[in-house]
Amino acid sequence: MENRLIEAGRVVNTHGIRGELKIEPWCDDPGLFLNIKKINIGNNEHRIKSARIHKNSVLVMIDGISSIDEAGPLIRETVYIERAEIKLDKGQYFIKDLIGLDVVNHEDSEPLGKLADVLKLPANDVYVVRGDKEYMVPAVKEFIREIDMESRVMRVFLIPGMCVAENSDKGD
Repeated sequence: MENRLIEAGRVVNTHGIRGELKIEPWCDDPGLFLNIKKINIGNNEHRIKSARIHKNSVLVMIDGISSIDEAGPLIRETVYIERAEIKLDKGQYFIKDLIGLDVVNHEDSEPLGKLADVLKLPANDVYVVRGDKEYMVPAVKEFIREIDMESRVMRVFLIPGMCVAENSDKGD
């Protein structure tokens, strides 16, 4: 079942004395925090009073927190955003939803394995596919031919060098 909350970052520190939270964003665009009305930290929902981008972080003021002492206990907590608040463009997906997709060769539908991880690299993301072999597939249109979320299948185009390992741990 689809979870209504998406992990979006972590509170890494406070900023200033008025209880502003410094959040390390885990999303492609930290500007996402500028367009939402609430976040969840721990088991509590908080209304955002203000948000701004500062270097590689997002600084957020939330209702109910007005001092460094009140903000301190939130350090190291994961920040969640409601899925419904995030508008994805066509062809964009949450990593959480991609993990576990069946991955097949687009030419002959040969099963390659399951999408096990997404590596966030400077040039582009790389999909780690694990089955009998392990593949590293750049997440670009030249290699990702189709993502069918309804069928939970990703079709990929492979070239030599994408297979990085034979998996020997097949449950011996």
